[in-house]
Amino acid sequence: MPHCEPGELPLGVRISGHAGEIAPIAEKLADFANKEDGPQVVVSEGDGVVAIGFDQDYVDKLAKGGDLAGSKVFEDAVPDDGD
Repeated sequence: MPHCEPGELPLGVRISGHAGEIAPIAEKLADFANKEDGPQVVVSEGDGVVAIGFDQDYVDKLAKGGDLAGSKVFEDAVPDDGD
């Protein structure tokens, strides 16, 4: 199995709610998690959401939103999702 750095993983968390209240907490978590020699944690705000993860482009996409259930990856992973 090839070695992969955490910052190279398309991994993140999307939190729904009042972005103005969530973002400062997410920023504090990111500041706490960021270490000089470790992966950097980034935060992005969207419309009523805050996303946090390792890759800025991916976190920005999470914050923007979308239709996970309509993606090919989701359909392959969950072929019988009830639709």
